[in-house]
Amino acid sequence: MANTHAWKFFRAGGVDQVVLASADDLKNLASLDQKLWAALACPSKGLEFDERTLTLLDTDLNGRIRPPEILAAIEWLTGALRDLGDLFQPSEELPLDSIAKDSPAGKDIHAGAKLILESLGKGKAASISLADVSSTEKIFLETKLNGDGIIPPESADDDATKKAIEDIISVLGSLPDRSTKPGVDQPKPSSIRSSCTPTGSRRGALPRCACSERGRPRPPTRSKRCARRWTTISRAADWRRSTRARWPHSTRAMESSLRSDRRC
Repeated sequence: MANTHAWKFFRAGGVDQVVLASADDLKNLASLDQKLWAALACPSKGLEFDERTLTLLDTDLNGRIRPPEILAAIEWLTGALRDLGDLFQPSEELPLDSIAKDSPAGKDIHAGAKLILESLGKGKAASISLADVSSTEKIFLETKLNGDGIIPPESADDDATKKAIEDIISVLGSLPDRSTKPGVDQPKPSSIRSSCTPTGSRRGALPRCACSERGRPRPPTRSKRCARRWTTISRAADWRRSTRARWPHSTRAMESSLRSDRRC
């Protein structure tokens, strides 16, 4: 079936150009012969247009925006907004009711907008503005879990988990999350086991770990049974240093028992 949309044109610089002034114009743009487009490519930088928006339109990141990318953006917006005509309204705010919550894209946008507003203390706001979404640090400052993979102690659900995160930070250091708060990511707790695995290789050597200070093992933040075992090893280290010089044969039985418990 042939497209029956009526197009309007205006003449500028001796060239006829199509007028895009309504939601129907955008919806039917794919049917417009590209010979009638004013241009078939434009740069993603150096225009009097928001550069971040142009970068989003440039899906292949080749520095040029072409018709397939424009049409793909319109198709995405068709599922994200209830009425494409809202794009022609000169405003820095988008009403939440304008978002199409019955489509996957619209649901994600609406949920993201609500999360941002709640993080900014505007949970009851009916619209979201350009200023609200411009500062990532401000958005995620009060967000408990912001999806960046870094967990600060404040995000823990209980005191035990919070204490464990603080212990990991004190031993292995921290990483800043999106809100610049110090936290830990997945590799840090995973490295606790490897960094605290006894590495003594000399015959008769007392088990030691990579995070020891002056040869005294530091207990990892794990189960009570494991903590008691490491306490025993730590105390045995002190006992060994003070007695081995005087009674070298009396430490062999203790060291033999400790070597069997090298792994937590």
